[in-house]
Amino acid sequence: MGSKDLRARDIQVLFADASAGIHSSALVRQGQISVLIDAKPKAAAVFLEEAADILGLYQRRHEVELKLKGAEINQTHVDNIVDKLAEQLVILARQARQAVWYREIGEGLHRAEGMLLFRRWSEADTGNFAAVAHLRGRTIAAAVAREVAKTRLFVEDILSALREKSQFFYYFTAIAGAA
Repeated sequence: MGSKDLRARDIQVLFADASAGIHSSALVRQGQISVLIDAKPKAAAVFLEEAADILGLYQRRHEVELKLKGAEINQTHVDNIVDKLAEQLVILARQARQAVWYREIGEGLHRAEGMLLFRRWSEADTGNFAAVAHLRGRTIAAAVAREVAKTRLFVEDILSALREKSQFFYYFTAIAGAA
């Protein structure tokens, strides 16, 4: 409402309270009393209300009824909003429970992944230890095999020299025995 509407209403109430409006009983026109006598009860009641200066009360009552009706409309609107908010609250509560559930699942998943990674690392470390031990064993075996090969060559050289000496000795003994 604009301020002009409020001012006009205030002026109407002022005139109604002062009984100085268009329908005021302060000014009785000629023939108005006979109209009152001849009037139907509803029209006579209106005339008497004007004469009793209660027109301002009716106008205020009408304004209060309009305000009450507006308040009832606002209350209905607020009730609708509260109902919608209650529905949203139920939805948000369900979503909050789901979020907690997903967070717990996520934390459990992270723990399981951590344990799986630790287990894989542990198995890989054990496998690495076994591979290193196996490699060391093979390296030692290869070194021993090389030493054995060297020793064999050395022994073969010695045997070859001994055979030659043995053949020479046999030949020399044969010659000496023949002589």
